[in-house]
Amino acid sequence: MQVRKLALLLLSAAIWGACSPGGDQAQTSSVEYRPEELGAVDVKLDEQIAEEITYFDPKKDADLGAGEALNSAAGKALSSIDKAVASGAEISEFVADAATLTELRPNGLEIAWSRDGITAHQGTPSPVSDTGPDAVASAWSEMRAALGETVDMIKFKIVRSDVIGTEGTTTLLYLGAGRSATKVVQQNGKWTATWDVSKGPDKPVLKSLTVQEFEEISRARPLLREVTRVAFKDVESFEQLEHGFERWWGGLDFSMGGTLAGHYGFAFGDVNNDGLDDLYVCQPGGLPNRLYLRTGAGTLQDISEQSGADLLNDTASALILDLDNDGNQDLVVGTVSHVLFMKGDGTGKFEPVARYRVIMLTSMAAADYDRDGFIDIYLCEYTSSGQANSTGAAIFDSDQGLPNTLLKNDGAFRFRNVTNEVGLNVNNNRQTFAAAWEDFDNDGDQDLYVANDFGPNQLYVNEGARFVERAEEAGVQDQAAGMGASWGDYNRDGLMDLYVTNMWSSAGNRVTYQRAFKPTGGFKRNLQYFARGNSLFENRGDGSFRDVTMETRTEMGRFAWGAHFGDLNNDGWLDIISPNGFITNTDADDL
Repeated sequence: MQVRKLALLLLSAAIWGACSPGGDQAQTSSVEYRPEELGAVDVKLDEQIAEEITYFDPKKDADLGAGEALNSAAGKALSSIDKAVASGAEISEFVADAATLTELRPNGLEIAWSRDGITAHQGTPSPVSDTGPDAVASAWSEMRAALGETVDMIKFKIVRSDVIGTEGTTTLLYLGAGRSATKVVQQNGKWTATWDVSKGPDKPVLKSLTVQEFEEISRARPLLREVTRVAFKDVESFEQLEHGFERWWGGLDFSMGGTLAGHYGFAFGDVNNDGLDDLYVCQPGGLPNRLYLRTGAGTLQDISEQSGADLLNDTASALILDLDNDGNQDLVVGTVSHVLFMKGDGTGKFEPVARYRVIMLTSMAAADYDRDGFIDIYLCEYTSSGQANSTGAAIFDSDQGLPNTLLKNDGAFRFRNVTNEVGLNVNNNRQTFAAAWEDFDNDGDQDLYVANDFGPNQLYVNEGARFVERAEEAGVQDQAAGMGASWGDYNRDGLMDLYVTNMWSSAGNRVTYQRAFKPTGGFKRNLQYFARGNSLFENRGDGSFRDVTMETRTEMGRFAWGAHFGDLNNDGWLDIISPNGFITNTDADDL
C-alpha cells in the first residue's frame, strides 16, 4: 500500500505533464501555468504601519490598559460568582454590600415565537428591591434553575469595557444552556455591569447588574444529535480522525505540507451510484485522505485504499461531481501543490487523469458558468508562505494574495485557464478563503461571490461573455475577514440573499469602542466593522443589496468559518449554521 501511494505522489513529475488527459504533452498548449514563484518577502515596517501597530497594544496606553485589565478581572469575577452560586458558597468577595440589580430572568416572560417545537420567550426585567450579595445570588440561582437539572454551560463575553475614575463599566453577552428530562433550554442575554475599581481595575467589585435583553429558547429535545461514533462504528481509521493535527505535528514530514490552523475540508457525493451520499475527508500531508461509503444502516465503510483516492498530499479541499457527464461522480482534490482531477467509475474507484499547478489553495467552487453543459471549477488561493508570514500584511485592503483561477471544462477532462479571458482578473490579488456561485439576479447564468481575508470581497456579475466586478456598487464588499459565503432566500421573496462569514471578536468590539482608543475617522470605523462578525445582505432585486445584519441579529458567529444556509427543521424557512473556533487543542508538553 505504501509503495503504491508513493508511486502516486511521484506520478505528477513523470506522467501528469499538464491539465489534460494522460499528461499528453501535445495537448498542453491551451493550459496556462502559474508564473508565480515562492520567495523571500521584505518584512521591514514602514512608519505608518509601525505607528498603527501601537494602536493595538493596550500596554502603550494607560487608559486603554485599564479597560482591558477590567475586562480580564470582571470576566473572572463573573465566572467565580457562577461557580459560587452553583455550589452554595458566598459571593461577598465579588459583590458590593449595596449592589443593585434587575431580574436576571424576567418573571413576566411571554412567547415571542413558536415553531416546530421550538419556543422562544422574551421579557423585560424589573428592578429587584433587595440589594447586596444575597440578592445577586438569589436572582442568579433563579436564572440557573430555569436551565434544568443539568447546566451544561454558563458563558460570558465582554464586548465593552471602560474605566472612568474609580468606576468601571462593562457590557457583556450571556449564554446559558441546560437540560432536563423534558426539554433542552438556552438563554441569551445582554447585561450591563458597573464595578467599583477603587482598588484598581484588576480588583473590581460588582456595584450593579442590569439586564438589557433576555431570551429563553426551549425544545422537547435537541434539534441535532451527534452520531459520530455510531456512524464510524467498527471503522479502524476513525481512531486517527479522533485526534487533532497537533497529535501528528511532530511526527510528519514537513515537506508534505500541513498547518496547525487545520484548513482541511470534506466533500459529500454518491460515488458508487447507490443513492446515498458518501464522505471524502481531506487530511494534512502524510496522513491519507479518506473515502467512506454510506452503508444504508447509518454507518460508514472505509474504502480509501481500494478507491485510489487515499492521497498522502496535504489537501485543503475536495469536490465530488460529474465532470464528463457519464453519469458517474468524479473527484477533484485540491492539494498543496496541485489540483488533481480523478475519474470515477461509478463503483467508488478513481483514476487520476489530469492536474493543475497551484501554490496555496484554500477551496474550490463549481458551476457551469457558460451553460455549455460541463461543470467548470473556480480555484481559490490565499498567499505564498513567505507573504503569509510578512509583518507588513495589510488588514483592510491586502493585495498580497495569489490570483484565483477559473478552469473552463471543455469535456473529456480537458480544462483551460480562462480567468483573464472572461474578466475575472479584476481585483484578483486578494487572500481568498472561499467563493460561492449563484444566479442572484435571476438572468439565467451563474454569478460569483468571492470572500477574502483582510480585504474587500468581490461580486463578479455574469454578463454572458464576460464577468463584471460590482461588489462596491452592489453594497457587498464587506471589508473584513472573509472566510465563507452562502447564498439563500432567507425571506422567501424569490431573490437569493447573501451571508458572508467573518470573524466576530469580543476583544475587537470592546477595544475599538473605548474612549481611549486612539484611531479616529475611517480607520476606526474600519476596525469596528472588521470585528463586527458575519454579515447578512438582503437582495433588493435591482442588482444591489441591503445590509440587514444587525436587525436580524446574525452577526455573532464568533470566529466563524464557512457558515451556510440550510432548513434544519424542515419548516420551509432557511436557518444558518455557523461553524466557529480556532486552535484550542492541548499539547502533550503543556505544563
